[in-house]
Amino acid sequence: MALTVVALAACGPAPKHEPAAVTFHGNGVTVTVTRRSASELAVVFAPDRSGFHLYSADLPKGGVDGIGVPTSVAVEGGLRAAGPAVPSRSAVPITVEGLAKPVPVYPDGPVTFAVPVDPAGRGAGSVVVSYAACSEAECLPPVIAQRIGLRAA
Repeated sequence: MALTVVALAACGPAPKHEPAAVTFHGNGVTVTVTRRSASELAVVFAPDRSGFHLYSADLPKGGVDGIGVPTSVAVEGGLRAAGPAVPSRSAVPITVEGLAKPVPVYPDGPVTFAVPVDPAGRGAGSVVVSYAACSEAECLPPVIAQRIGLRAA
């Protein structure tokens, strides 16, 4: 009796697995972090309700006359930023009653930040996010320096 061995690798490429996502939900926004590759993370900020937007990353740290919290993404632990976090959408200025200057926000709906990363040591690392979501009629409490732990790659 002959034994036939078939090399499965010769039958085509190995199946690709979607990277695991880590999700955080806070104050009306779902934040999902996905490892796009060994050198890039995708961080999606998705307001839970229609008509809500996030403040731009370009908003001054103290807001415009105290209004707004800039959306920010940083990494720590086993990751090091290899460049700035880049939003998928451009900010647009909105007028807020009582303010002399416009406030930069992302258009209503989700915005994704591409975050270039390098390993910085042992461990999976964390993503640190800050944001606040508002509509024309309501602002939700901000989330400041929320750490989202990542799984090992």
